[in-house]
Amino acid sequence: MNTDKEKPDIEDKALEALRLLEVHTTICINEDEQNAFIQGYNIGYKERDERIKQLEEEHKIWDKSSLVELVKTNELLEEENRKLREALKEIITPIPYMQQRLKEGESLNGGIAVMLANDPTHLRNIAQKVLNP
Repeated sequence: MNTDKEKPDIEDKALEALRLLEVHTTICINEDEQNAFIQGYNIGYKERDERIKQLEEEHKIWDKSSLVELVKTNELLEEENRKLREALKEIITPIPYMQQRLKEGESLNGGIAVMLANDPTHLRNIAQKVLNP
């Protein structure tokens, strides 16, 4: 036996485990109760292991392949955002965009340009073109 009560040794721990087993054995009257006790104990571990797996799944974003996918998704979203903002600018000020699309030697008809700039159908088409490519 260990004389130093602050630091129990292996023998003390083994004796304590035997005492706990003895108590468990006397509490369990028959084998069915003992099996139920062991099953309940194992269920606790199973639930713990399932919770660990769940947490690992929730936080798997930190593995390298997930981070690469996250970066790719972010790039796609940034590109979509850029296109949407450009379409909004064209809806707000359509005439400069009409001028940009002119081919060499073409000129913009001012009256038609103003009419299109104020035409809701024309402006809606600009939005639909970027939203439904």
